[in-house]
Amino acid sequence: MLNEIIKPLYANEIIKSLYAGEKIIIVGECGAGKTHLLNQIREALIADNNPASILAGKFQANSEKDFDEILDEIKHHKNYAGKNFILMDEEDKFWLDDFKFLDKIADKLQSDIGYVATMQAGRGMKKIQEVIADKNVTKYFSKIIVVGYPRRSKGYFIVIDKKDENTFNWSHFERLQSNLYY
Repeated sequence: MLNEIIKPLYANEIIKSLYAGEKIIIVGECGAGKTHLLNQIREALIADNNPASILAGKFQANSEKDFDEILDEIKHHKNYAGKNFILMDEEDKFWLDDFKFLDKIADKLQSDIGYVATMQAGRGMKKIQEVIADKNVTKYFSKIIVVGYPRRSKGYFIVIDKKDENTFNWSHFERLQSNLYY
């Protein structure tokens, strides 16, 4: 049963999702491998044959003016046919009012942008669900990748898709949690 839930997840699979317009958030506890997966995605995007503008680590804006300058820079990069991607690591301290800055990005750039973010959450389904609810993740993201390293496993990635516009389908994660932690 675990083998059908825990499958290897490769950056190239995530890249395909990004090109399809997915908005992805990677969650997990401290040290679980969120930034490592984000770096793999970055490397896969750079190696991809399609031209792309990759903006990462730039969301440390201290003021509205700084943030507007960042958006102008992104807009400037969009002078070719490639798609824009924004990679946001929680360690960059980009949280500007619980992802609401993503509304401003979409409004100012008026283009489809693929983005991936990381967010720290505690161990266990309940804690992860609480953090996701607190940060209004369902509004801004279409897919969650949970990264973990439970006691009886070498680690796992599990993809959680949306069930509908306001809810994620947690059933696979619930089965995984019941098998790994108890």
